[in-house]
Amino acid sequence: MAMSNRSVPYHLAVSYLMHGMTLHRLLEIRELTKIDPITGLVVEIGEGVKPGPDWVHLPKNGRLVRYSIDLNARRQPSVVGDVTALPLKNSFADVVLMLNVLEHVRAPQQALCEVRRCLKPNGRLIISVPFLYRIHDTVDYFRYTNEGLRMLLRDAGFAVCQIVPYGLSRLLAAFSIGDSILRPTFVRRMLRVAAYSFYLLTARRNPRSEVLLPMGYIVQAH
Repeated sequence: MAMSNRSVPYHLAVSYLMHGMTLHRLLEIRELTKIDPITGLVVEIGEGVKPGPDWVHLPKNGRLVRYSIDLNARRQPSVVGDVTALPLKNSFADVVLMLNVLEHVRAPQQALCEVRRCLKPNGRLIISVPFLYRIHDTVDYFRYTNEGLRMLLRDAGFAVCQIVPYGLSRLLAAFSIGDSILRPTFVRRMLRVAAYSFYLLTARRNPRSEVLLPMGYIVQAH
């Protein structure tokens, strides 16, 4: 399953960064724009009624029906529920999205087995997870490697189509540490723009040392 050449336009990326989006989140969304279009009945786990900016940039095709599932009723999801015991019938969804969710799940293997149960035959699971990123919740449990993701998915019965690291740069690895600590000032946001611009200029260079330092991963599985 090949990635396309779509991406977030530079002027829009700069606007996101200047309005408070983290560089990590932008790079994740940038990679999500390149996946094959989603279609059919889509279940987005870990979101409320209002989809996030990643949904805006996901490639889409044909008629879409979106359901959201979240433990937090205040987000007003379509269904309040736990990913480890999804309140969905078997073979319900064409696509399941778990974007920045799996690291917060206490029983990831059980969650993935539940997702597989709810997917139609040859249904599609799309996951994003951070790797080099600060602890950002009281229930932030895990950081996954490429091989760790493959093991979890295969043990849950998925065929792994693609695992793509994003944010491959030693500069970004170092920048993300300071960016997680400093207050969100104007200067900090300008530094995010500068780091992103430099990353675009050097993105074609991925030496082995940088491949070992991804900001995160995008996963597609059936």
